[in-house]
Amino acid sequence: MAHHFHVGAATGQHLLDPMSQGIGIMRDVVSRWSELDITQIGSLIAIAGTVPTAWRFLHRIWHEVYGTIRRFFLASVTIPGGDPLNRSVVKWILANRERHYRSFHGRTDIGQNGDRAAALKKTKHSIQYSPHWNTRWLF
Repeated sequence: MAHHFHVGAATGQHLLDPMSQGIGIMRDVVSRWSELDITQIGSLIAIAGTVPTAWRFLHRIWHEVYGTIRRFFLASVTIPGGDPLNRSVVKWILANRERHYRSFHGRTDIGQNGDRAAALKKTKHSIQYSPHWNTRWLF
């Protein structure tokens, strides 16, 4: 794939022209592809045709494996803040789970109106604890 460049005064413009460089590269690519046998070209086309199918297959397998792991090994629990069970569950998690595996994300449900001033009043709002990013690995 040798390119011939002339450094003469008359051909200096030819050296800087990007179109002439692209045509030379295309000529080299076409000459290399013309050396291929028909079986090699067929093999390349077959491989290129199977790549999207293989990608979809791997993508589907990954989603099935992730779904199985998520179904059997992940937990998300929502307990209202006023429920007596809330304190017991939080104490158990703090005592029995390693700190690395604990992640509490608590939020209060202030209703559909979204009035922040009403949230500051002394009313009981339910607390929802959910793991970080709505999923958590618990082994």
